Amino acid sequence: MNCKKSNLLTSLFVFIVIHCLVTVVAAQTITVTSNVDRNRVMVFERINYTVKVESDSRRVPDPIPPEFTGFILIGAPRTSSQFSWVNGQISNIRTFIYTLEAREPGEHIIQSARVETRDGVIRSAPVSVTVLSPGDSSDRETSSHQHSGMSGIRDRGNLFLEVVTDNDNPFTGEAVRVSWYVYTRVNIRDYGIQEEPEYHGFWVEQVLQPRQVQMQTRNMDGVEYGEAKIHEVIVYPTVSGELIIPPLVMAFQIQDRQRDPFDQFFSSPFQSGMFGTRQVTVSSRPKALNVRSLPETGQPSDFSGGVGEFHLDASINTDRVTAGEAIIVSVTLSGNHGLQTISAPRAPSIQSFRVFDPKPGEITQSTKFSGWKSRTFDYVFVPLTAGEFQLPGITFSYFNTATESYQILKTELFNVIVDAAPGDMFRIATRNNGRELRLMNVDIRYIKTGSGITHYIPAYKTVWFAAFLLMPILVAPVVLLTDYRKRRLEGDSLLAREIRAKSAAAKRFLIARKACFNQDTDCALDTIAQAFALYLADRLGLPEGGITLRRVIDAMNAKQIDSSIVNQVKDYWETVESARYSPIKPTLETVETLTDTGQKLVVKLEKVKFAKSGKTLSANGKKQ
Repeated sequence: MNCKKSNLLTSLFVFIVIHCLVTVVAAQTITVTSNVDRNRVMVFERINYTVKVESDSRRVPDPIPPEFTGFILIGAPRTSSQFSWVNGQISNIRTFIYTLEAREPGEHIIQSARVETRDGVIRSAPVSVTVLSPGDSSDRETSSHQHSGMSGIRDRGNLFLEVVTDNDNPFTGEAVRVSWYVYTRVNIRDYGIQEEPEYHGFWVEQVLQPRQVQMQTRNMDGVEYGEAKIHEVIVYPTVSGELIIPPLVMAFQIQDRQRDPFDQFFSSPFQSGMFGTRQVTVSSRPKALNVRSLPETGQPSDFSGGVGEFHLDASINTDRVTAGEAIIVSVTLSGNHGLQTISAPRAPSIQSFRVFDPKPGEITQSTKFSGWKSRTFDYVFVPLTAGEFQLPGITFSYFNTATESYQILKTELFNVIVDAAPGDMFRIATRNNGRELRLMNVDIRYIKTGSGITHYIPAYKTVWFAAFLLMPILVAPVVLLTDYRKRRLEGDSLLAREIRAKSAAAKRFLIARKACFNQDTDCALDTIAQAFALYLADRLGLPEGGITLRRVIDAMNAKQIDSSIVNQVKDYWETVESARYSPIKPTLETVETLTDTGQKLVVKLEKVKFAKSGKTLSANGKKQ
């Protein structure tokens, strides 16, 4: 009896303990909170959306994130945990941080994050975020950062891009240097441009970047970063108003668990290592420029469009010639920027002279002004009569950004003596540069000698007379076809570029082979890249300035070109770019192989039927 009573008490005790434990478990509390590190951002900027789940039990369920309308999620969330047990009270907190990139301007509500339990669904409070467009200047001071000091930088992680311009308030046509810097606290093994900005309202000049970038240590808000300039262009605004430099999107190969992020920065991607790598895509912020229009007051009638600082020099090949011989005045224009966009100074008219349009030379580095470039224009003056003359100076007008006023440059005057041409010979010829232009005004008389007189045959009965009559009929179609083709090429620039594409590419590949022969692999790789890119631009009707692989692929897809051809173009482009920017210098055999492959691919592309001529392509590859 006592045994039965003891068993009954034991069972009752166990029941009470189990009931208490169940009651404790059932009574556990869970709270969910969410917030963002910034409630006001620009388009393409990133924010951190944090969800915190707190429980008084050992197990914390994972939250279900909301739909991020107006944002895109960058990678997987970062998580952290915090657990404590004090005086029998459990505190278990798990934090989930989501990196979001703003894509649509406006007021956005990030809905509640939720946790599902047996008792129901627990939700956090919604969060409001304002996304400003790049043109909205109300928040620009808080969203953009000057390169000098980089003060006010928020936590953007261990890897981010910053865009810097040397002038945020330029004039129309003024050069603006745009540089992108990478800031990193991780080891970067390799990098490449994934999406280059599409510059609307700008003329773009690419700046060749060194293959091996220079890494510096920079302290920002007490945190040390590695800093390096990895991309740079010079843009020339073509219109006034507010213009936007869109973000630059780059892909980085990141090496995990590196002991020192600065020791092996930009190490060779071909080296094997004991640490794994992963790819991270990073986007810079958009950059707004306030472009001022050039003043109309005081603008010279022969204004050439030059904006900046310039210098003009002139020289003459000879000061004494014979009537009909050419006098060449070489005018050298030097400037800090923008020589590609400037038309040749107008040739002056002078009585008793024929003046020919100037022939522009190549743009080269100035030997007189450090950091400037020069371009020479040759003006040909042909005297028609003898005498002493004074050749007028060549004038060039431009807008000086330093003084914010128009200025006119003028070359010196040249005195020349023209001697009379001997006899009835009147010739025009230059005395240098290997050029020669002749105009002969001489009667040539043939005197046939001999004693024999052949039988007279009327001209209309000869074969030559019949051939002479048939010649217009035979020649007319050729003339008409030639004229038709010439007019068509003049009116259809796309067709003209398509026709010249193959021959231009062949010339550039030949230059690359010569560079290989001279063992200059860097020059050969640059020429190969230029040959292939400009060939595709000519064939597809894309603008030559700022052509990128993405534009080429979009244009080829718009023309419904076979995907295998598109993939071959993509693979060859990326192979050449990898060889150009690889820290390890490729071998001469590799460069020669790339040259052969490029020429074969051009021959293959010549057989591909592109869209009909006469249709142009916009910068994004769409037909207009």
